Amino acid sequence: MYSDLQKAFEAYSLKIVPRAQDLNMDGDRLIDIRSSEEVKSDPSDLTVTHIAFEELAAKPENFIERELHYWLICSSGKRSKALCDHLQKLGYRLSPCRLY
Repeated sequence: MYSDLQKAFEAYSLKIVPRAQDLNMDGDRLIDIRSSEEVKSDPSDLTVTHIAFEELAAKPENFIERELHYWLICSSGKRSKALCDHLQKLGYRLSPCRLY
């Protein structure tokens, strides 16, 4: 049963989290929240700022401003969606996206 729920969630997240390459960001900032190891082993062709998930989650005020909009990117969109949901509750303007 758990694997069925996990598969359903993954299918759902792929539908609601757009691919970064398909977006018109129009001046918005793109933050790659993958780990340093992930970024090194699978670099993105996109212009991004790298801030690891844990760092941004712990101290968002050190990295982002509430007045600006940011796109958070990770490989599948799961982490970016989870972190966006958390930081939006704190008043930040964020949207999730994914590489794949």
